[in-house]
Amino acid sequence: DATGHGTPSGMLVSITKAGIIGLPEMEPKEMLRALNKVVKKVDLGILRMSLNIAHIQGELLTLSSAGMPPYFIYRAEGNATEEIMISGIPLGSFNEVYFDQIVTSFKQGDVLAIISDGLAEAPNLSGDLFDYPRIQSIIQSTHSLTAKEITAVLMKEADQWLSGRHNPDDITIVIIKHI
Repeated sequence: DATGHGTPSGMLVSITKAGIIGLPEMEPKEMLRALNKVVKKVDLGILRMSLNIAHIQGELLTLSSAGMPPYFIYRAEGNATEEIMISGIPLGSFNEVYFDQIVTSFKQGDVLAIISDGLAEAPNLSGDLFDYPRIQSIIQSTHSLTAKEITAVLMKEADQWLSGRHNPDDITIVIIKHI
């Protein structure tokens, strides 16, 4: 979530990406803890990095968050989409930080949505926000589509919501479908 936020934000994204590449395999919460130390050492002033990490192994999904919006998971078994909010502060906020994580199932037909705040906070012409319940509803109604098609529907809905106006924040959408 750094597009349009200037060179320092772009540098922070690059530093974080390099940090991820250099990490050994570890749990998502430990990855965030290690990345926090890197970001804190670089010290780009007031800049902070929000990041979600999802690890999928078979039918297990491990999630952790550093100040990001909720995850959404469509569960094929119950035909319902749930919001999973994991508390966590952005990387670089403090020297010693503990990050929560959850482990849950991720079965065939399930859909995981990881979305930056740019979509939920996109304003229409009246100033109303796109909002998280709308995102959850779209994921619920499009769960039978491919991950690429779900992403396309979210983008189309956002474009219609914005009525051709430029969104003040960038939008990042990651959809993963267990097939």
